[in-house]
This record gives sequence, structure tokens and C-alpha cells, in this order.
Amino acid sequence: MEKSILTTLLIVLSVATNLLAQNGQYATSTIAPELLVDANAVIRNQQTRLEITSVDKAIYHYKRVVTLFNEKSRANELRVFYDSFRKVGKIRGKMYDASGKVIRDLAKSEIKDYSHYEKDAIYDDRIKYAKMNHNSYPYTIEYEYKVTYNKHMFYPDWSIQNFSASVEKSSLEVIAYDADQLSYKSINTNLEPKISNEKNQTIYYWEILNQPAIKKEALAPSSDEILPMVLLTPKSFTLGVYKGDSKSWNSFGAFMHRLNLGRDKLPKAMKNEVQSLVADAKTDREKIDILYKYLQKNTRYVSVQLGVGGWQTFDASYVNKNKYGDCKALTNYMQSMLKEVGITSYPVLIKNGEPDYLVLDDFVSPQFNHVILSIPSEDYWLECTSSSKPPNFLGSSNENRKVLRYSEKGGEIVKTPDYKAEVNQEKNKAVFTLTETGDAHLKNEILFTGTQQESLRELQRETTKEKQEELFIENENLPSLSLNTFEIEVSENKPEVTLTLDADVRKYASKGGKRLFVPLNIINPATYVPPSLEKRQYPILLKSDILDEDEIVFNLPEGYEVESMPEPKFSLETDFGSYQVQIEQEEKKITYTRQLKLTPGRYPAERYEEYRNFRKEIASRDSTKLVLVKKKPRP
Repeated sequence: MEKSILTTLLIVLSVATNLLAQNGQYATSTIAPELLVDANAVIRNQQTRLEITSVDKAIYHYKRVVTLFNEKSRANELRVFYDSFRKVGKIRGKMYDASGKVIRDLAKSEIKDYSHYEKDAIYDDRIKYAKMNHNSYPYTIEYEYKVTYNKHMFYPDWSIQNFSASVEKSSLEVIAYDADQLSYKSINTNLEPKISNEKNQTIYYWEILNQPAIKKEALAPSSDEILPMVLLTPKSFTLGVYKGDSKSWNSFGAFMHRLNLGRDKLPKAMKNEVQSLVADAKTDREKIDILYKYLQKNTRYVSVQLGVGGWQTFDASYVNKNKYGDCKALTNYMQSMLKEVGITSYPVLIKNGEPDYLVLDDFVSPQFNHVILSIPSEDYWLECTSSSKPPNFLGSSNENRKVLRYSEKGGEIVKTPDYKAEVNQEKNKAVFTLTETGDAHLKNEILFTGTQQESLRELQRETTKEKQEELFIENENLPSLSLNTFEIEVSENKPEVTLTLDADVRKYASKGGKRLFVPLNIINPATYVPPSLEKRQYPILLKSDILDEDEIVFNLPEGYEVESMPEPKFSLETDFGSYQVQIEQEEKKITYTRQLKLTPGRYPAERYEEYRNFRKEIASRDSTKLVLVKKKPRP
């Protein structure tokens, strides 16, 4: 009888909901004007509910209704991630027109199922993806689904809004079986939950109403510093058969150590080979470099995301036998080889890629996706998945970010190296020999170091010489470039790459009557100028830390002389960086030298226009030209 009454009530509620929608519940005309400012979309109603039934299980319910106003919004797309620990229930979707009338339901055939990884991977991570399009804006999309978590380490966070999306209503409800199971933290909002108790459960409820859109600004801090969200994490968890807790980074690191304990055993034959490899090495650094090069030449990277294997490494003997592994396995293998020669190293959890992610000292919310190796005794860091990086160079995708290093003592938050301008250099020496037609012959040698050499290193490793030349010509500013010689020389031991070329450049200088207009810096101009803003809201975050030095010599064509040129010396010193130019004239030669240093930093919003003026001045100076004129014949 009770089940029958419940079923009847659910049917009545469903019918009532549909009637409300048909009568314009989601009509765009009902949206408050202030929510339309800077908004590509408006979240009409977002309902998130997490039921934590035990330390091993949680059920996540999600419903989102969003009105889209233009093609800039991607709120008509849905991505639901799942794996062996997360099971996705039925996904439902509806589309409404501007008046709030239902147009159609999401068809089952519109829900696609994709692998999270494309190649070089062994995985069970997958994505259910849906996208509903309409040919007329505005329109409204409703999505609803459920995910069941079993023996999983994480709870999903509550993301309240994205950039350029306002919120009519959004709520989060967490129902916990134990009042001491949930940890939460509000980010970029003062929103706190209402907490109540019911039937031996603790209920947390957050709600936000009429939240205006947040406009994205150039050079602003990451979204994690701007967009409101609530982080959720279990104080205790089970991953497969392994139990751990997230009460502190130290205890989470201790769990990671236990999860991977005893997997560093090398076969006896490999131990002998390791000892043989380093027999002549005189220092620990020599030993590290030798073994790192051995790792690079004898193993390859294959991503493995199978259940617990997403966090637990294959043992060293597996990598030794199969000659491949994921970031965890290759790091563990390298750690095992170092251990064999008496060098202590530690695995490090890191978020590889863009540095926009949150690591709080006082709250455990692991957003890591990668593992690298730290050798504290030598202040050395190794990226064990790379077959081309030199030792002790992590690259721009791993530099200057908070990471979790763990050992038998637990975990600790540390930072990876921050590569300064003195490391990230481009030293350019070029000679242009001009002809009276404006054509030029170019000889050029450029030394790239630090993060500035990464793209060329990868280009040299991954492509043919013909493709390298093709890509170079496509991406250069030089007009009608014809290469005679082109070489990329990569250093094995240092983050350095040297590019040398010999080329013919048609119409380098533009000709006008008896004059030639010669660009002084077409090789390495800094043309970026941030967009104009009426009112800046957020601080300026500058990430570039580079030093460019250019020496460009112009051999003048026979019968031409300098008619005009920019001022011979110019210098600009600011908090954002420095810029110097010097032009020297000899009888048949002009030498242009330039130095640009960009300094990273965080500056108040009020200085945005000052920074724009700094970049505008550089862009203007880098676009200056030398004017040559044909000499008058002597009487």
C-alpha cells in the first residue's frame, strides 16, 4: 500500500513539473535583467545531492537547467566521467524554447560513450557525452543523472558557476551517515551550509540565489581564485581493499606510501646491470644522470588507469620485463634503480599541464594527475615519462607549483623549481644582406634555453626534417622564405637547443620608388598587447619569466644609404620587465641590438593600463623600420 501511494505521488509530481514547464517555468522573459549582464548563459536551477551511505559508498544526484543566449556557451553539452569505482545511472535531458515550452527529450542515441584516453593507454576511465543543439537562441537545456561511487577516494566538488554564466538558483545537499565523515571548504564565497540532523544522519545544505555573471579578464588569476565553489572530501575512504584518510596531507601521503609499499624490488640481473652502469661514476649526480638516460632509452610511457591501478604502481620487475609503464610505474622504476646505488628519492604527486589548480595547505583535495620524482639530497627533479627531457628539468608543464611529496613519514606539500629568466633565454644572432630589390640573404643562429627550448626539442624528436622546415616556414614572420640549410641541435644534458639556418627572403624590405623600408625586428617581435578594459576587477597575474637578446646586422645594398632610422638608444625599466634597444650605424652596415626581459608577478587591478602601455610601447618599438634611399650619382 505504501509503495502504491509513493508511486502515485511521484506521478503527480512529475505531471505537475511538466505542466509548470509547459506554462513557461523556464521562459527567458522571467529572468531578472541583472542576471543578463555579461552572461552567455543563465543557470535556472542546479540541484546537487550527495548521499554518503557508508565509508565505501556514496550516491550523487545531479540536475541542471541552463538557458543559453549564444554560441559562446557550451552549457548544452554534458560530460559524465565513470570508471570501475563510479557507475552512471540513466541520463535524461530536455530542451525548451524561449517561451519555456518543451521542444523534445534527449534521445538515447545522442548519448555517446568515449574513452578518456586516446592512445598509449590501458584504461577503464570513460566519459558519457551528450549535446543538444537548437537552431534559435535563446533556448534552455535540462540534464539529469545519477552516479554511484563504490570504494572511491573522492567526492565531487560543487562548482557553482563558470565564467559568463549567472545563477538564478543553485543548491547542494549532502546527507552523511556519520557527522565526522565529511570535510568541506568554501572557496571564493562566504557561503556556509545549514546543518541539521535527522534519523541518525547529518544533513548539510547550501543554496545560492541570483548570482550575477562573472566576466573573464585577460591575465587574471586562475578560475580557482575567482569562481565560487565548495570542496568536498571524505575524512575516511576505501580505495578497493585499501583504507585511508584525508584528514591531512601527511596522512594522505602516508596512505599513498602504503599503497605502493614493496613495489621497488628489482630482479637480480637488473641490480647487477645498474651497478655496472654506474661503476665509473664519481658523484651521485653522475649516477642519477646515467640511470635517467638508461630509463629514457629503454622504456616507454603507456598510461594505465585500471581501478586501483590509477593510483597504485606496477612493481619495478614488471617495468623491467615489459619495458613500459605509466608515470607511477616509470617513476617507481627510476626510484628503485637509485635505491640500488644508495640514492634516496621520493615520488611526487603533481597536476601536470596548466598550473590553474588548487592545492590548499589546510585542506586535502587531491587534484593531481601525474607523478614525478624528487631527489632532495641533490635538489634534483626528474620527469620519468619523457624520453627527451634533460635530467633535472621538469619543463613548463611541471614548474613552480605545489605538489605532494610522500614517503614512509607521510606526505608534505612542497614546490617544484621555478625557472627564472636567466634560465629561459633566447639568444638570436642574425645577418641580413639586402639587395636593391628588397630581397635578402639571411644567416641566423638562435640559442634557446629553459622553457623556451621545449617546443623545438619536441619538434626535433617527433617530426621529420622536412616537416620541421615546413612548420618553421609556416610560423615565421619572414615573407617568402626559402631555406638553404636548416638544423636543430638538441643538447642531451642541458635544456638547450640551437637552431641554425641559411635562407633567401624575397621582399624582406618593401620598395617605394628610390627607397627601401626595412623592418628592424621581424624575427622576434613582441607584438602582444592585452585588450582594453573599461574597468578592471581582478589582479594582474603575469607568468612569463624570459630573457630575449637579439643582435641583427643589416648589410646595406650597394648604392644605398640611411635616410632615417629610429632613435639610436632607447631604454624602458618597469616592474613588469625591461626593454632596451641600441642601433649602431657604420658605412655599409646597421647593427640592431635588443634585450627584452619579462618579469612574473602579481599586481593590483589598478595597474592594468600601466601594463598595457608597457606592452604597447614594446610592440610599437618592435615594429619600427629603417628607411634606405638610393644615393644620388656624383656629378
